[in-house]
Amino acid sequence: MELQNLLVGSVAGLLGLVLIVAPVRGWTWYRRMRLTRVLESRVGVTWAGRLTGLLGLLLIVVGIVIVRGFSLAGWLGGS
Repeated sequence: MELQNLLVGSVAGLLGLVLIVAPVRGWTWYRRMRLTRVLESRVGVTWAGRLTGLLGLLLIVVGIVIVRGFSLAGWLGGS
């Protein structure tokens, strides 16, 4: 396990966790973000929170995959 993979995967996982917790807790900084307000105006507060949570889960999965050493270049046959 390389240090870089561990660091990048951990950051992705932590950001995913923040994206899951922020809409549930209603953190002010999250509600003030421009893209969050645009999303809420288009799909509503409930669905914006659900989509943000889904994005958080996706980031956690990507973080786990990175920590485990997956490389897209290696998977596609590159070096």
